[in-house]
Amino acid sequence: MKKVLLIIVLAFLSFSPLLTKAQSQPASVKITGEVTTPLTISDAGLQKFKQTTVVRKDRDNKDHSYSGVPLSDLLQKAGVTMGTELKGENLTKYLLVEASDGYQVVFALPELDKSYTDRMIILADQVD
Repeated sequence: MKKVLLIIVLAFLSFSPLLTKAQSQPASVKITGEVTTPLTISDAGLQKFKQTTVVRKDRDNKDHSYSGVPLSDLLQKAGVTMGTELKGENLTKYLLVEASDGYQVVFALPELDKSYTDRMIILADQVD
């Protein structure tokens, strides 16, 4: 069984206290791997996608408002296997998200597909 790796590299560090050396580089998102259209999207390019705002609690139970783009919209734009094609062996595909500071997280594609879940995961570029 072939496992497929999709990679999104995030160069967004807009949560102000964390800005350091990456601040001088333009923010962008790169989507590569098993996609029909590899993408590199600038901060300005992200604003062209449908924006969504969610409110979530932090570990101190304080509400924060996060704004950004549904991750599934970005994946669809890149031609990732989603929707009716996400079945059988394609269910083993996953997404590795890597931030510019080295932080990584993995999602199974069904976790991001509206056909499988009502949860929405966004690529937030603004908080509060």
